[in-house]
This record gives sequence, C-alpha cells and structure tokens, in this order.
Amino acid sequence: IAASIYRQAELAQAGGDVDAAVADFLRIDTAAPDSDIRPGALFDAATLLLTSQRWNESVDLLQRFRREFPEHRFNGDVTAKLAVALREGGRGAEAAAEYERIADTANEDVDVQKSALWQAAELYAAADQHDGQVRVYTALVARFPVPASEALEARLKLADLAAADGDWSTRKRWLEAIVKAD
Repeated sequence: IAASIYRQAELAQAGGDVDAAVADFLRIDTAAPDSDIRPGALFDAATLLLTSQRWNESVDLLQRFRREFPEHRFNGDVTAKLAVALREGGRGAEAAAEYERIADTANEDVDVQKSALWQAAELYAAADQHDGQVRVYTALVARFPVPASEALEARLKLADLAAADGDWSTRKRWLEAIVKAD
C-alpha cells in the first residue's frame, strides 16, 4: 500500500500539484506507519516544499524527520536543507546553528565546513547574536588559520566584538594576534 501511495505522490508531483503530492507523501505515515519507505516519503515531502519555497512548512517536516529518524542516512541532507529553509524563511539565528552543525560534520569537505562557519557568522551578525558570532569567529581562527587573510578578518571581527562589549583586554589580545599573524 505504501508503494502505491508513493507512486500517487510522484504522479501528483510530476503533474505540478505540490499540495496533493505532499499530502500523499505524508499519507504514507498513517496508511503504512511501519513501511520502509516512510522516511523517504517524509523527506521527499519536505524537499518538495523546500523547492516550492514554502520555507516554514519545509522546516516543520525537516525537523520532524530529524526527531523521528535521528540515525537515518538522510540527516546530513536534512541539516543542509534546514539551513537553507531557515535562512530563506527569515530565521537567521536558527539557520546559523544549522550551518554550525554542517561545519562540525566530520565527513564534510573542509571548504564546505569553512564556508558554513562564515555563513553562520554572517547570520548571527544579522540576528545581532553576539555570543554566536564570538563562538563562530573563534572557531574559524582556531580551525582555519590559512588563508591568513580570512583568519585575520575573523580576528578583527573578534576585536571589534570585544570593543563593542567594552572588553578592552580581549580586544587588545585579538589585535596583538593580528599583528603577530601578519
């Protein structure tokens, strides 16, 4: 029965009926809760909502997927999709946390990890999340000391954040680190 419903969802999707396709993908949950294709159906529903730019609905399903299938092989993709959906949905601080999660993924490409940290830092800045910025810029300096220009930029951001807090000793430490690295 699950395979039949899944096929109906695929046909609705191919016909451009997003609502019907999502409903069918989700119907597998109640019609065949023990089916092996249930995780894939939930993931496909979330992905379809994401590609349809229905950010918040996609976020809800992706978070549900993560809760219900914490060990599933799709979870790396779930994190990336959540980061995009949250960012595009205007939930920058939450998106930043997902980008941090991407950066902490051991099997992720190093350039992807670094890019994810920069994205997280920018999102925390836009959300005025001081602690998040400090954490991420500190991680960037520690994990990616080269290229030097990027590490210097992160140190300067940390010095500026310390100044904004009136923490002059920390600012001085970061400025000295810039001079030493340069």
